[in-house]
Amino acid sequence: MSNLCIHLQSAEERTAFKVNKEDHTSPIIATEEEMKKVLEESTADQLNKKDDEEEEDSWRVQQEPLLLQLIADQLKIRVDQIADFELNLYDTQGAALGGVAKEFLYSARLDNLATVFTGMEAIVDHAKDGMDNDEDIKVVVFFDHEEVGSSSA
Repeated sequence: MSNLCIHLQSAEERTAFKVNKEDHTSPIIATEEEMKKVLEESTADQLNKKDDEEEEDSWRVQQEPLLLQLIADQLKIRVDQIADFELNLYDTQGAALGGVAKEFLYSARLDNLATVFTGMEAIVDHAKDGMDNDEDIKVVVFFDHEEVGSSSA
């Protein structure tokens, strides 16, 4: 689901829709065809089986069964032996040119990388020009503000 980055939204827009990271940002992990293949090849074969002590409202019921099966297969355990897990995802695709005339650059984190790079280049170039007569201190500061939810002071 696409959303404007938080610093481009008004306060009203931010309060109108609260993103639940577990419910609204589910990754696509397989096509239906690949899901069937994995399930057929699965060694644990425990997707729909429940431990006698497992409650219906367990966290496992809300997890993607195929993901649980893949984790269990990798660990060579049964699905019902998984007590919990944490999954962190990030974009690993490289930058690419796009558009009719390849006039666009598509890349993750471009706003941050570009502004940090240009800021650093500017201060380095200024230092090369000589600062002998400067009365001011030149500073450039980079904060990892957006990546922590834009909530830093």
